[in-house]
Amino acid sequence: MYRNRWAISGAVLVAVAAAIAALVLFLPSGSSTVPTSELYSPSPSGTAQPTATPTHRSVLSTDPTPAPTAPVFIAPVVRLRIPAIDVDAPVRPKGIDATNTMENPDGPEDVAWYTFTAKPGLGAGNAVFSGHVDYINYGKAVFGDVAKLKEGDAIEVVLDDGTVVQFSVTASTSYHVDEIPMDEVLAPTSTESITLITCTGQFSGGAYSHRLVVRGVRTGLVPGS
Repeated sequence: MYRNRWAISGAVLVAVAAAIAALVLFLPSGSSTVPTSELYSPSPSGTAQPTATPTHRSVLSTDPTPAPTAPVFIAPVVRLRIPAIDVDAPVRPKGIDATNTMENPDGPEDVAWYTFTAKPGLGAGNAVFSGHVDYINYGKAVFGDVAKLKEGDAIEVVLDDGTVVQFSVTASTSYHVDEIPMDEVLAPTSTESITLITCTGQFSGGAYSHRLVVRGVRTGLVPGS
């Protein structure tokens, strides 16, 4: 259960805003625009324009076909699945409250996806999710077994159009609640990645002593029908 939430520094929000601006520049021509109500944060590496490479005139005259742009899947996030620990849960968009703190998931079986982080399916960025480890008058909650995940375990994000974005666990780290490096946990990534956050450690005085952070990278994508 969450009693302590996570405050976000102004520097992190500025970095996320810059990354969002970069995404607009790099969306493929003709693709749907991202709703202004949802903030995504692809890698800040997108802010750098590619450097032109000098090319021989005879090559220029052939009018080469440009490389195809990777498809972008912008349908809303609706579910999170983690087969190894039997998670198949609805996802609710969350953000920042008036105190600049990350909002909590709604209930014991709901997963929060933070809309100021990347949206899975865009091809880059760090998508951050959280869930309760347990819940008052309920017991073990949706992320109750996240600590059991190991390297290589699958995480799947399901979009509203049926698209499944597939990730694989790469790391699991426990931090004391006073020492969790939120700037690093929320930082954008150049490759598409996922971060799961929940409580762990000792429960005392109505709060857990530690936070568990599980990281993963995208391994595949199955388009919806």
